[in-house]
Amino acid sequence: MSQSDPSVRSSPAGWWPTDELQIVVRAVDAGDTFLTFRPLVPGQPVMSHRIRQGALTPLIAELAAALPDPMPGEVIGSGHIRRALHGALTERTSERALSEALGSLIIPPPVWQHVSMSRRPVRLRITPSARLATVPWELLTIPGGKRLLELATLAFELPPTIHYRRPRRPDRTCIDHSLPPLRTIDPVVPPQTPFLRATIEAGRELVTRRLGVDCATYITREDLGRALRAHPPRWLYFGHVSVPEPGIPGTAGLHLSDPGVGGVTPFGGTGRWYPLGHRALTVVDLLVGTLEPSWFTADRPPADPGLAGVDIWPMPPRVALIACNSGADHTATEPLGLVAATQLLGAEFVTATRWSVPTDAAFGTLRAYHDRLPTTEAVLAVDAAHEANDPIAALRTWQLGQLDEWQRTGDLGVTPLLFAALTTHHAPAREADGRDPAWPPFADEGPS
Repeated sequence: MSQSDPSVRSSPAGWWPTDELQIVVRAVDAGDTFLTFRPLVPGQPVMSHRIRQGALTPLIAELAAALPDPMPGEVIGSGHIRRALHGALTERTSERALSEALGSLIIPPPVWQHVSMSRRPVRLRITPSARLATVPWELLTIPGGKRLLELATLAFELPPTIHYRRPRRPDRTCIDHSLPPLRTIDPVVPPQTPFLRATIEAGRELVTRRLGVDCATYITREDLGRALRAHPPRWLYFGHVSVPEPGIPGTAGLHLSDPGVGGVTPFGGTGRWYPLGHRALTVVDLLVGTLEPSWFTADRPPADPGLAGVDIWPMPPRVALIACNSGADHTATEPLGLVAATQLLGAEFVTATRWSVPTDAAFGTLRAYHDRLPTTEAVLAVDAAHEANDPIAALRTWQLGQLDEWQRTGDLGVTPLLFAALTTHHAPAREADGRDPAWPPFADEGPS
């Protein structure tokens, strides 16, 4: 790059980003994986990149072995979590090696140079492909150099179709500012389910002390609906999410305290039955509501008959879903999971996790680690970030602190297994045709 940085040229149209260099990153799998990196700068060319499947597959397999999600052939239980707690993301040397290998493969040298030499702050707007869905972009490393998180703010996006006929756009005008944030932290799930508490006693005490929230609460989908219809400023959920069919994030369900009959379907239309003993709040529930589709049965009655999901669970502009695979939308070619559902119902910022998150109890019992409450501390960090003007930047500041301590000490309490699991998806209000309201109706140049 020349000394004259094209990223600082003025915008003739008047609406190109001027306070930061934004680069739109899009990925697609078509045999190999193809990426485009488009700087939102007038006249700046799109940089394209091809990743050979044969080169990417072994690295993705190595990453999968380091994550807490079950691998093919593994029985769901503590074994895969123990594997991850002794894996590549919990040891500094192996983590750095994996991050450098992924960074060299996924991001081409011209992009690394463009990002590292920009005189303005850099923001990457990333839409991963299914093959790259679990890649911790924050950790990607220039060989022998800095992490991507140190060079740029990372915002994730669903495909632009999220804006098409969106049932509810983000609406700050309806917020009741006299209400506190809605925090649904470790709701009690019916005892006949396989889910243990997401927090241990010390974690519940810390949450109560810091936030004034009682974790030992029963909250059903009806309770959640009433609370959301009061229009709180934001919503934080910390508990359990299950995806009964891996790779199909539309099967995801968020677990509250709803009772039910053993053998109810956790996802409308799946055909697979699980003796969970209660009804999860699924992606289909959130989108369809209780408009009486064909999969409702006598043992799965609707909560409020005849209402669309957006009328039952309207989302505030800021939502955090801290639970296993709550942000797994991109694992499907057509992303549709809990992130998409909450954004379609009105959320602008959604912080979620791209893989399973070990609990504080898992850290203590599977790795003999007792010094901190890493998972609870991560939840509190997300809660604090969502109070900031820019929750993405605020969460990045916390992640940079975690990264710095990790690189200095290797303390398991700041393992990337936790802080790099967090992503924030951004979907601001758009016009009906997908345009930003600030864009002119006609312009010579414009972002795709």
